[in-house]
Amino acid sequence: MARVNISAYKTRLIKTLISTDTIIDGIDSQSDNYILGQPDSLIYKNIFPFYQVEDIQTFSDTYIMIKISAAANRTSINFFDMRISFLVIAHHSRMRMSGINATRIDYLSDEIRELFNGSTEYGTGILRLINNDEFVLPNNHRYLCRELDFKTFDLLDPVCLEI
Repeated sequence: MARVNISAYKTRLIKTLISTDTIIDGIDSQSDNYILGQPDSLIYKNIFPFYQVEDIQTFSDTYIMIKISAAANRTSINFFDMRISFLVIAHHSRMRMSGINATRIDYLSDEIRELFNGSTEYGTGILRLINNDEFVLPNNHRYLCRELDFKTFDLLDPVCLEI
């Protein structure tokens, strides 16, 4: 059966995010967490390989979280169906972006969609956007969210990928 190394995929996704200037600017390069010229300083502070931020009640910031789900493909035991989800969260005070006619969560979700939709870098199939939903964080109405779900099929063994 095909192997799925979720951590390797999350690492690749995060590396793609932090190597994209528009993502860094969208998170807000003025964030206290950002060290100029070191976008990896945002990992585990603004970009997370899981769906949780411990200090969300304390800080008014912008976050991107990643979740990957794998399920056996119903038509072939050799492949998995993969769902890659990005959750973009921004405090209501950071929703407006200077010089850009979009909210922060819409801007970041558009950039994420451009980076990943149609990509063949994360499986043998094409990564397709299947959901793009906006909502308010249930337990903290000061945070607005946008979740993007992508689906791919026939995931490659991460050992074969350059990480």
